[in-house]
Amino acid sequence: WVAGYTGSADFPVLNAYQSSLRGWRDAFVSHFSSTGALILSTYLGGESSDSGDALAGDGGGGVWVAGTTHSTDFPVLNAYQNSYGGSEYDAFVSHFSSTGILLSSTYLGGRSWDLEAALADDGAGGVWVAGFTKSTDFPVLNAYQSSLRGGYDTFVSHFSSSGTLLSSTYLGGWSSDY
Repeated sequence: WVAGYTGSADFPVLNAYQSSLRGWRDAFVSHFSSTGALILSTYLGGESSDSGDALAGDGGGGVWVAGTTHSTDFPVLNAYQNSYGGSEYDAFVSHFSSTGILLSSTYLGGRSWDLEAALADDGAGGVWVAGFTKSTDFPVLNAYQSSLRGGYDTFVSHFSSSGTLLSSTYLGGWSSDY
């Protein structure tokens, strides 16, 4: 599995969830076989700028992808957060099956900058998401730290295999934390 972003209207797609470029830059997710054959490849994005930045397997052949979006119409499905949170970038977290079916996709962010940095599988089909935020209204649930303390704070969020948010917390001190 690979992810990234493209502004190419002729990017290779195969068995795609989204077959065409919607913004000036969309995320992409592609899956190759062990012999290098392209199994599936799809755009993922809305009318603005979207980037796929991190991947983690789900233990069943599928993949989680996280990135950043500036699109108010980013594809959401079984979402924790259905709408764009801010004037800057929101993080997004999307889950694809091994055959490229979109299982869940959500915004993750508040009114300011929210950028993901890493994903890790949780061993049960879910995923941990880490990043940093400047939003004072970042989504928190079962939080260790419920409010922003510095210019930027780290965030750690945990999603179940079905895309349900299990926990989400700030993690930081008085200065900026990334």
